[in-house]
Amino acid sequence: MKGILKKVLLGAVVVAHVGLAINEVLVICFMSRLQYGTHINGIDVGGWKVKGVEEMLEEKGEDYTLLIKERGGKEEKLLGKAIDFSYDIENQIKDIKKEQFPYWWLMGLWSDREYEIELGESFDESLLEEEVKKLECLKEENAIKPENAGIELVGGKYEIIEGNPGSLVKQDVLMTAVKDAIDNGQTELTLEESKCYEMPKVTVDSQALKNKRDALNHYVASIITYDFGDRKEVLDGEMISGWITEDENGEFNLDKELIKAYVETLAQKYDTIYGVRSFKTSVGSTVSVSGGDYGWQIDKQGEVDALVELLNQGTQNVTRKPVYAQEGYTRNVDDIGNSYVEINLTRQYLWFYKDGKLVTEGSIVSGTGSNSHATPAGTYKLDYKQANAVLKGPGYACPVSYWMPFNGGIGIHDATWRGAFGGSIYVYNGSHGCINTPLNMAKTIFGQIEEGMPIICYHDVV
Repeated sequence: MKGILKKVLLGAVVVAHVGLAINEVLVICFMSRLQYGTHINGIDVGGWKVKGVEEMLEEKGEDYTLLIKERGGKEEKLLGKAIDFSYDIENQIKDIKKEQFPYWWLMGLWSDREYEIELGESFDESLLEEEVKKLECLKEENAIKPENAGIELVGGKYEIIEGNPGSLVKQDVLMTAVKDAIDNGQTELTLEESKCYEMPKVTVDSQALKNKRDALNHYVASIITYDFGDRKEVLDGEMISGWITEDENGEFNLDKELIKAYVETLAQKYDTIYGVRSFKTSVGSTVSVSGGDYGWQIDKQGEVDALVELLNQGTQNVTRKPVYAQEGYTRNVDDIGNSYVEINLTRQYLWFYKDGKLVTEGSIVSGTGSNSHATPAGTYKLDYKQANAVLKGPGYACPVSYWMPFNGGIGIHDATWRGAFGGSIYVYNGSHGCINTPLNMAKTIFGQIEEGMPIICYHDVV
């Protein structure tokens, strides 16, 4: 029994000596190495020699890359090697080693120790400037100047349109941003976030731009429909926009000369006064009738003034007639319509239609055809009508029951002193230019004709 105990004690002594020997070896080992569980800046360096850690960090400096993120998803890299980049860690690793007592090496097997050291970045600034200047984003062909937000007419309405941010990089700002990124140990630099781009001076958030948009829309939001009977003319924001001018104070006004030109085009298109008309006669022929004062005529200055006032009031959506200097009886392409007096000077015959129905017809006597009293052809309008009038002229005064003037002193009236009408009477015994009719015919016409109705005088086609 004593022998066994002696052997056990001897073995224990041997193990103890071996353990102490191993511990001494490890203590000696960790006199020059970092203890297990040591992490520097997140890197496990347990068991590393100080110099090895320093070399490892130096190598990481050589591999440093700054990723530069640009607009449009473009990326460029600035390599540490190109600027002699390195980490300056001075004696920080040695200082950490000094804190670690070698005899505590065993503690690292059960617990980690975290250390953060400052990696002092070092680089050649002149080389950095050269490398930055080589970046693609600074090349002239890639430097697109920013465009301000603006206003465009879209669908008849002004809207704020975002400008082009461009890609013009401010070199001095970029240089500062790159240096700051390197100094802070960053591996990425976003030019947008670092405000390296030249920005538009006017953005979509500009209140001045919004005010300008609203001022323009004050005019162009209008839709004005001109009523020309069987035709319509629409004036919308697209056209109105071309009439807006801006003065030196940024105030908007309407160009009256351009509006005048627009009204002039309306007059040329829709005025019918003094024009040549193609007229289908009651006998079936078609004649061209020129002369006379019947028809529609826009009061151009009056319409310019009215239109300017309407647009200055702001948003309008109206249907209106222009201001007329003279109006016809029917506002259609065929402005004679179906109520009119037709006088064939060749046949010496008259027809009176109202609402498309023949009211009366019969022979007449017109102005003497062989002298200055001949009745002029043309399209006229009834100026007025008067019962029991006295017609006066050089050397005569003639009372009539029904007087209907249409061309100055020329008109339709009864002529009870005549015993016959029609034929060739007008050649040798015509009137002073008036249209003489039997009493009953004059009475019938007088009873249904209205002021402004057209009266067409013409000759047969030869």
